[in-house]
Amino acid sequence: MILLLIAGPACADLIVHFHPGGRFADATPPVSRWLRPDVALVKEDAYARAPRRNAAGAVVDQTAEMSRWRALSGVRLVEEDAIGHFADLPVAAAPNDPLYPQQNWLTQIGATSLWALGTGKGITVAVVDSGSDRSHPDLQANLLPGYNFGDNNANPQDQLGHGTMVSGLVGAVANNSLGVSGVAPGVKLLPLKINAGSSCSFQSSAVAQAIDYAVANGAQVINLSLTIDSETELVRQAVNRALSTWKEITAPRK
Repeated sequence: MILLLIAGPACADLIVHFHPGGRFADATPPVSRWLRPDVALVKEDAYARAPRRNAAGAVVDQTAEMSRWRALSGVRLVEEDAIGHFADLPVAAAPNDPLYPQQNWLTQIGATSLWALGTGKGITVAVVDSGSDRSHPDLQANLLPGYNFGDNNANPQDQLGHGTMVSGLVGAVANNSLGVSGVAPGVKLLPLKINAGSSCSFQSSAVAQAIDYAVANGAQVINLSLTIDSETELVRQAVNRALSTWKEITAPRK
């Protein structure tokens, strides 16, 4: 993420906006290029920091030049082509989780800069997967009750391991001197188990039910680290219902 700061007037280049149909090609000083059919850039020296000078070498009064453009027929607005500057992002301290130095992907995405802006606090992520290890010390603080659609009960305890791994990648607790850090360690995790027992497979009907449950229980993000062998209208409809409520859905492309 990049923050862009717009500085005050710092150059002599002008942007001239014309009324519809008011564009003309013989403007003086000459138009450098047209940004849009009704917007022109008057640019004599790219990113010039020094005052603009006329052909005789005299400094041109910027205010007077802008006034002259405003007085021309067909001109709607005149503004300076303001200079912007990229701002350095704040950086949060690295967490004390012992395995954090091995989490290269967090470094690659600039996680400490992201955490300085926010860690996901107040966001619920539904993890539609094989459940989650509810006794895991690096997850417990962030886990919500969830549901088990694979076995049709209220206990989404992971017996396979895949959902626990995904939950940790998303929202493992940070700065607890344990294990790893999630990419969004401040989120709440809603584990939704879709497989029966420790099975590596699941039914698409369970996926659709889990998506609907996530929406009904306030999840803002729904994670689907899975694939389905064939197209299914039932899941498609569930996904569309979730998207219609402005939920964010993450899933792999097959």
